[in-house]
Amino acid sequence: MSTDTRVAIVTGGARGIGAAVAQRLAKDGKSVAVVDLDEGSCEDTVKAIVADGGMKHKPHLVLATRNTVSGQVVPLPQPPAENLGFAAANVAVVREGLTSVVTSGTARGVFAGAGYQAAGKTGTAQAVTQAQNTKYNARALEEHQRDHALFMAFAPVNDPKIAVAVIVENAGWGAGAAAPIARRVFDYWLMDQYPSEADMAAIKTSQEKTTGAMKMLDARLGKTEYVAGPSFSYGDIPVGIMCYRFVHLVPQRPAMANLDRWYGQISKRKAFQDHVGSIPLT
Repeated sequence: MSTDTRVAIVTGGARGIGAAVAQRLAKDGKSVAVVDLDEGSCEDTVKAIVADGGMKHKPHLVLATRNTVSGQVVPLPQPPAENLGFAAANVAVVREGLTSVVTSGTARGVFAGAGYQAAGKTGTAQAVTQAQNTKYNARALEEHQRDHALFMAFAPVNDPKIAVAVIVENAGWGAGAAAPIARRVFDYWLMDQYPSEADMAAIKTSQEKTTGAMKMLDARLGKTEYVAGPSFSYGDIPVGIMCYRFVHLVPQRPAMANLDRWYGQISKRKAFQDHVGSIPLT
């Protein structure tokens, strides 16, 4: 297809950045095709192409090899970048749309106050097929069935140094779970700001306080079957929600047999599942 008269916008569908860019090009008299690639399949590669002005680089993992005996390092040659022939004006429109996601779109809150200008795209990817004409409801699904959170981005916009693609499994919304991770990566790579001592101290303090509270709960559950007594009550639900991330995410947490027994029981109850179904683990 001729890139000076027809443009294909690669996106997660005819909405969001795809719709915005399509409208802009349509006003300029372009014929527009919006292609749905089920976000996450190749959008990270597309972002890198857009960031580099239409140049396609073959992804690779190995920079060089090192002989363990001689110590000689031999660089691994990479194929030259391929110029896809996109019109510069069209690439600029797409870059403008991606930038607007960060400046005024779904990722604006995540990148507020950043010392650089990023461009990107938030999104979700279905983990399971959903019947047509049905509304997605995370609370009605098992955790492993919930949507994956996606965010692909590059920065700085005018002189790209880094591009990332983040997938957080079963976490739902890209701006809520995936984009903050990209922000931290960019802050470290471009601004040398993370992990800072203050961040690490805050994390350690929070983990210590949480672990202390969980130990107290574990001791209580050693004396009673449930939080409020010998049988389940709705008082177990808010406490269970408080334990939700701790049980699933805290690495190398101390053994808590009573808490694990209790949490295993209440996590099977529909009342508990209905309350935590919309809460991302991240």
